[in-house]
Amino acid sequence: MPKIGRDDRYIPASTTVSMAPDISGDFICDGTLDEVQIHLAIDYVASLGGGSITILQGDYDAVVVLDEDEVIIQGVGDATYIDGNTRGHAFSVTGARGVIKDLQVSTTGGATNNFDGVNVTGADCVVENIWVSDSDRHGVYVNAPGGKVRGNLIESVDDNSVGVGALGDGTIISGNDIDTAGADTILIDVDAENCVVEGNKITGWTGEAIDDNSLTSSIGNDNWAGAGSYEIQTGVIAEPTVTAGGVWEGRVIQVENSDEARYFTWVYKNAGWRGVEVL
Repeated sequence: MPKIGRDDRYIPASTTVSMAPDISGDFICDGTLDEVQIHLAIDYVASLGGGSITILQGDYDAVVVLDEDEVIIQGVGDATYIDGNTRGHAFSVTGARGVIKDLQVSTTGGATNNFDGVNVTGADCVVENIWVSDSDRHGVYVNAPGGKVRGNLIESVDDNSVGVGALGDGTIISGNDIDTAGADTILIDVDAENCVVEGNKITGWTGEAIDDNSLTSSIGNDNWAGAGSYEIQTGVIAEPTVTAGGVWEGRVIQVENSDEARYFTWVYKNAGWRGVEVL
């Protein structure tokens, strides 16, 4: 059954446009035949050069593959529930400039099948206002450039809540509420350059809150465990003057030089501070 209860922001179905057209010209994915309907809708909208698909309220046992460009798939809130179960990623986004928003997804946690809530390999895609209520692997995984992961609630994942792969240059991770990660809440691959992590609320991780292996990301204004994780110090550029400990793992301090337009971003990682100068 759908895990209803995150909020009450359901949209009236009267405005819905989805699935293969009926005689009225509307498109409605209503839970019948689940992913068959959804994929018919994707193919039809793609044949028009792109467009929007709305999936009505319901419990969908589906593995959705968005393999076309310029397609938006939206639900009507958390009551649109796409459950990949133990079959596959709830959503695989392989087309470019796709958008997934306003619905709930899950895969079966603890199943060791390595399936994500949303898996993105298409360029310049958006994952927005999604509730990942459970996941056997990552909540959202992006392995293509220009992705945006914003405004999502991500809970109870077995691996990283948000993972950015080697091809995920320029991914923006912002405004997410992230809880109970089996590994890191946010993990950025060493080869994923110039990502942005900003304004996320993070609780309940096992590895690190933010693990930027690339050391090229812009990280700021995030909050975890109820405490500010990002602060600015002004003065001579040097290692931060705070006393670091286990609770600092993954946290960020920016040290600015008051006389020059230079600063270092320091990340506490593996029991020590690591600094990157930003010009």
